[in-house]
Amino acid sequence: MCIGGDILETKKRDRININVNSDFKELVIKKADEMGISVSAYIIIAVNEYIKQNSVTDMAIMFKELEKKMRFIESD
Repeated sequence: MCIGGDILETKKRDRININVNSDFKELVIKKADEMGISVSAYIIIAVNEYIKQNSVTDMAIMFKELEKKMRFIESD
Protein backbone atom coordinates (compact mmCIF):
# COMPACT_ATOMS: atom_id res chain seq x y z
CA MET A 1 0.00 0.00 0.00
CA CYS A 2 1.34 3.42 -0.91
CA ILE A 3 -0.44 6.61 0.08
CA GLY A 4 1.35 9.78 -0.91
CA GLY A 5 4.87 8.47 -1.32
CA ASP A 6 7.54 6.03 -0.33
CA ILE A 7 7.30 6.81 3.38
CA LEU A 8 4.10 4.76 3.70
CA GLU A 9 4.99 2.03 1.22
CA THR A 10 5.54 -1.16 3.14
CA LYS A 11 4.97 -4.88 2.92
CA LYS A 12 5.25 -5.45 6.64
CA ARG A 13 2.73 -3.77 8.89
CA ASP A 14 3.46 -2.59 12.39
CA ARG A 15 0.92 -1.72 15.03
CA ILE A 16 0.92 1.64 16.78
CA ASN A 17 -1.24 2.14 19.85
CA ILE A 18 -2.25 5.60 21.03
CA ASN A 19 -4.29 6.80 23.97
CA VAL A 20 -6.92 9.47 23.31
CA ASN A 21 -9.86 10.84 25.20
CA SER A 22 -13.41 9.74 24.38
CA ASP A 23 -14.32 12.97 22.57
CA PHE A 24 -11.34 12.67 20.24
CA LYS A 25 -12.08 9.00 19.59
CA GLU A 26 -15.70 9.76 18.68
CA LEU A 27 -14.61 12.61 16.38
CA VAL A 28 -12.14 10.37 14.53
CA ILE A 29 -14.73 7.61 14.17
CA LYS A 30 -17.32 10.11 12.90
CA LYS A 31 -14.93 11.59 10.32
CA ALA A 32 -13.81 8.15 9.14
CA ASP A 33 -17.45 7.08 8.77
CA GLU A 34 -18.25 10.25 6.81
CA MET A 35 -15.44 9.39 4.40
CA GLY A 36 -16.49 5.74 4.24
CA ILE A 37 -13.09 4.46 5.36
CA SER A 38 -11.68 2.67 8.37
CA VAL A 39 -10.32 4.55 11.37
CA SER A 40 -6.84 3.22 10.57
CA ALA A 41 -7.04 4.53 7.00
CA TYR A 42 -8.32 7.90 8.25
CA ILE A 43 -5.43 8.25 10.71
CA ILE A 44 -2.89 7.22 8.05
CA ILE A 45 -4.27 9.87 5.69
CA ALA A 46 -4.29 12.52 8.44
CA VAL A 47 -0.70 11.82 9.47
CA ASN A 48 0.45 11.74 5.84
CA GLU A 49 -1.19 15.14 5.21
CA TYR A 50 0.53 16.51 8.31
CA ILE A 51 3.89 15.22 7.07
CA LYS A 52 3.31 16.84 3.66
CA GLN A 53 2.33 20.11 5.36
CA ASN A 54 5.54 20.11 7.36
CA SER A 55 7.67 19.46 4.28
CA VAL A 56 5.98 22.38 2.49
CA THR A 57 6.62 24.59 5.53
CA ASP A 58 10.27 23.48 5.59
CA MET A 59 10.57 24.27 1.90
CA ALA A 60 9.09 27.76 2.42
CA ILE A 61 11.60 28.43 5.22
CA MET A 62 14.48 27.28 3.01
CA PHE A 63 13.23 29.50 0.17
CA LYS A 64 13.07 32.54 2.47
CA GLU A 65 16.63 31.88 3.67
CA LEU A 66 17.85 31.54 0.08
CA GLU A 67 16.06 34.75 -0.84
CA LYS A 68 17.79 36.60 2.04
CA LYS A 69 21.17 35.29 0.93
CA MET A 70 20.52 36.31 -2.66
CA ARG A 71 19.58 39.84 -1.55
CA PHE A 72 22.76 40.02 0.52
CA ILE A 73 24.88 38.92 -2.47
CA GLU A 74 23.13 41.41 -4.79
CA SER A 75 23.73 44.29 -2.36
CA ASP A 76 27.51 43.76 -2.50
